[in-house]
Amino acid sequence: MHIPEGLSESDVLAAIESVVRVLAPQFTFGPFDKDDIGQEIRVMCLDALPRYKPEVGPLQNFLFSHSKLRCINFKRDHHRRADAPCRSCHNGQPCGPDGEVCKKYATWRDIQDRKAAIRNPTGFDDTAGEAEWHARDKSDVEGDVQTRELLRLIDARLPIDLRADYLRLRAGKAIGKAKKQAVEAAVREILGEAAEDLAA
Repeated sequence: MHIPEGLSESDVLAAIESVVRVLAPQFTFGPFDKDDIGQEIRVMCLDALPRYKPEVGPLQNFLFSHSKLRCINFKRDHHRRADAPCRSCHNGQPCGPDGEVCKKYATWRDIQDRKAAIRNPTGFDDTAGEAEWHARDKSDVEGDVQTRELLRLIDARLPIDLRADYLRLRAGKAIGKAKKQAVEAAVREILGEAAEDLAA
């Protein structure tokens, strides 16, 4: 066990036990009771000790922050029910027709897989969205760019007294007829100026 400079072994153990007392009851779940989580927290604290620097603050605060984040990750990674409705299917010996898992087990496994997908979502490097973007027609992309540019121009040139009504219209909310006509007239004028600028 690494003992930080200026602290005794009993100081370190007391800090660890203090963190365990606070966090263990908060992070019990499924098959992991308070003692199990307490043991995990102790290991987490021991792993973190070499990285502790006294100038960052008290050891207990450092261990608490480190362990809490690790506990959140631990719970996310291990929170999967172990009470399968069909032991046979769960142990790799399907009991359903044609050697498939039974319907009850398939439903249970589906739910567990969905829960796991929420806890461990696909990373930002997922290429499905990128493929969808590249599959779009070039004219769609150009249209999006033009629309964004026109909206930027309207935002920049719209008189301040019409801005609230314009934003309500953009959000699909109803406004008075006179206000609506004033906003539409201002937008037409801005778009007309934009067209003239492009033609020039």
